Amino acid sequence: MKVLPLTDSAVATSSPAGFQFDEDGRFTHIIDPRTGSTPQRYASLSVVAPTATIADALSTGFSLMDVERIAGAVRRLDGVDAYVLSQDALWTHVKS
Repeated sequence: MKVLPLTDSAVATSSPAGFQFDEDGRFTHIIDPRTGSTPQRYASLSVVAPTATIADALSTGFSLMDVERIAGAVRRLDGVDAYVLSQDALWTHVKS
């Protein structure tokens, strides 16, 4: 889908398609702790960060946020980029 060049960094991807609890895909492993729901805001969301731990945490958390909030967070973090794939197959690259 997309090739991400990495040098001394890590990437993590979160997607509601990654693990589903039911055959219809209504309940996924991405759970909003505020509501208990499993939103499917994006088809996929990848984060490039200095470490795998940071990339993994951000990709999951960002999956619950709109692009504007993701951009606000990325602006405050060094060496972090987010690649958001909408449900309509449109890419948004959020740069630090």
